[in-house]
Parts: sequence; structure tokens; C-alpha cells
Amino acid sequence: MRYKKLFIYILLSSLGVLLLFYLNRKSTENHSKNFSNKIPIILWWTSIIPNYDRSMECGFASCRFTVDRSLLNNENTKAIAFYGSNLSVTDLPLPRSKDHLWALYHEESPKNVPFLYSKNIFKHFNITSTFSRYSSMPLTVQYLNNYDSLRTRKYLVPIGEKSKLRNKLAPVVFLQSICDTMSGRNEYVKELMKYIDVDSYGKCLNNREMPDSLTNEYLQTLNTDELYTFLARYKFVISYENGVCNDYITEKFWRPLIIGSIPIYFGSPTIKDWMPNPKSVILIEDYKSPKDLANFLKKLDKDDIEYNQYLNHKYSQEDPISNNLLKKTLLEKEYDTSDDIFNSFECFICKKIHSYFEAIATSNHYDCENGTKYPKMKTEFKEWNSWESIIKSGKCEGDVLDKFLIRNKPFTEKDFHLEIEKMFIQGQC
Repeated sequence: MRYKKLFIYILLSSLGVLLLFYLNRKSTENHSKNFSNKIPIILWWTSIIPNYDRSMECGFASCRFTVDRSLLNNENTKAIAFYGSNLSVTDLPLPRSKDHLWALYHEESPKNVPFLYSKNIFKHFNITSTFSRYSSMPLTVQYLNNYDSLRTRKYLVPIGEKSKLRNKLAPVVFLQSICDTMSGRNEYVKELMKYIDVDSYGKCLNNREMPDSLTNEYLQTLNTDELYTFLARYKFVISYENGVCNDYITEKFWRPLIIGSIPIYFGSPTIKDWMPNPKSVILIEDYKSPKDLANFLKKLDKDDIEYNQYLNHKYSQEDPISNNLLKKTLLEKEYDTSDDIFNSFECFICKKIHSYFEAIATSNHYDCENGTKYPKMKTEFKEWNSWESIIKSGKCEGDVLDKFLIRNKPFTEKDFHLEIEKMFIQGQC
């Protein structure tokens, strides 16, 4: 009898465990079903694609991306994304929900968004993708696809062949169509041209015309084999940024390194952190004047052995890149330059949402407090005062925006400008 009772007790206990397991499994299935019906929404508040609305798989995560502002207060909306160039201080989703992450994508310098000069702005974002190495998804090497791009000899013209072109081409090439910059680019190159021959294509200081195939649809040819082959014939390429920010490095720097020419660089104060080798770039700041730089270029133009020392990333039989930071960054970057980086940023946000990301950006996510810096030369920069005034006003706008974002209440354009005037009167701007 005692064994019979024990058997019944064990049987009932087992049935209870099975029942609990079944109910728990059913609950998990229902939870999964409910979650699958609630795909997180990322709302592009400022985008570059009208009527944009799509769902996308991002590895283990799925999200919906849309510009439909009617979904701002939808329970599934988890992040608000902003494209920096279209960001307006008086068009923001306020009051901000505590459940919303704010994400900013801005690959440019603050030239067209001056209020980003303010150090107080970035604490209002959770996720960023900018040129700064410290942003959430850095774009510092966005114009360099991979390690092999620096090593390839696909476009390389040997020094002997380049030297034979002396009667047809200048040793230096300048390709630019934006002539008014906060870094004094046009003024510097204009003075440099007094001391050495420069073939200047594009709208700035133009003295030579490009083939029609490269002139038509200019923006679509910037990273084509045809342009790379065209520029690779030159020994030196002027690589001069339009703004001066830490880690703000554009295709102007990477392109000559890819094609096998020597960049003559001015721009990011941190550029030495990104050079393939210590001797791979000619830095304008190392020379006391354009004339001094021109004398060095003329000397290097006549010395083939010394010239090739700058191309170790093309010719070295050992590891051609000595820069470990550059190699590490190329290995770990979250995107492939040959793909749409915009989409990579979307997936970056999506994955962060699914992993319960909680972080706040800091000012070094967009490391550009000043933006203007000029190389040493005799000619005065005519635009100094105007650009410095724009930066000062931009910082003031950013500080005012910071106040409104802290209040977390909607405001009008009139409210914003009244606060600007108030700060000017108080001497804070």
C-alpha cells in the first residue's frame, strides 16, 4: 500500500511538471508572436528620401524605417533618426519621449550646419555616425574601402612613365569646384601656383579642361576608374579639405593614396594618426610658405628614388602599412564603403534597439570646435572674418537650442530668435 501511494505521488508530480512546462512554453510562444507583430520603428525625422518606408532585416534584428511622422507617438517607435544636413533647429519632435533614442547621421563638416559647433548639442543624442573616431559608428575611413585599396597597383603609373609626361602635364594637379572654404584653400593654391606648375581642373583656378566624360555628371564620376586613371598620371595631388576638424578626412586624402600619387595635404589636425606610413603624405603645415613647399616639390620631382619612398604602401614586400590604428579601424568598421553607408547606419540603430542600448553622445562624437585654420602664407585670407562670424553665431545657436531641448517643450522660430537676441544683448554670443 505504501509503495502504491508513493507511485501515485510521483505520477502526479510528473504530470504537474509537464503541465507547468506546457503552460510556460505556450506563454513564450505567445510572447514571441506578440513581439514579432511589434517590429521596432525607426522614424527618420529628417531624411534624404521622400516617402521612405520599408522593413529590413539586420542580422538578428528586424526594424521598420519610415518618414511617416504620424507614427511619432506609436508605441512601437523606438528611435528618431536625423540626417545632419537637413536638420533644422525649429523642426524637432518635442516634447521628446523618454522611450525614444535620438540618432544623428552627418558625414560632413559643420559648414552647412553651424550650430553643430556648439559643444552642448551632442549630449541630446544617443547614437551618432560622424567623421569622428569617437562617434558610435565612425566614418573616418568612409572613403577607403579596405586595406587592399591602399596596396593595389591597379591605377599605379610607375615613376618613369610619370616623368616622361613632364612636357604634357604639370607635376601637381588640383581638382576642385567649391572655391569658397573656411580653410583658405583657394587662396593657398593660388599662391602656390606662382612657384610651381599646377594643372587645375574644375571651377576653382581653372587652367585646364577635363574630358567631357568626366565633366558631365561630375558628382557621379568622383570615385570611378576613369577619374582614378586620369589623376594617377600626376606625381602630386593637392588634398586640401574645406574645413578643419579632428578626423574630418574626405576622399581628397584617400584618393591619391589609392591611385599611387602623393597627397599634398591640409585639413584634419589629427591626420598623422591616419597616414599609412610616416612618410606617405606631404603636409602643407610642415612648410613655412607656398614658395617653400614648391621648392621641395620641384626637388622631389627630380629624384625618382626619393619619390618612391612615399609609395611604400604600393611597393613594400613586407607589411606595407605601419599604421596599426588605421589597420584596426578598417578591420572593425561597421560598414563596407562599396555599399550604402546610410543603410548600414540604419542597421546599426536597429541592432542597438534590440540590445537595449543606453548611452549618451559627448562632444567628441563631433570633434570640431573651431573649423577654421589657415596654413602659413603671405597673402591674407579675405574670408577670415566672415567664416569666424558664422562659427561664432553657430555656437550661439547651438547653445540656445540646448536650452530649449532641456526644457523639452515645443517652440517656434520666433521663440528661438528672441532667445538669440537676448543672449546677444547679454554678451553671451
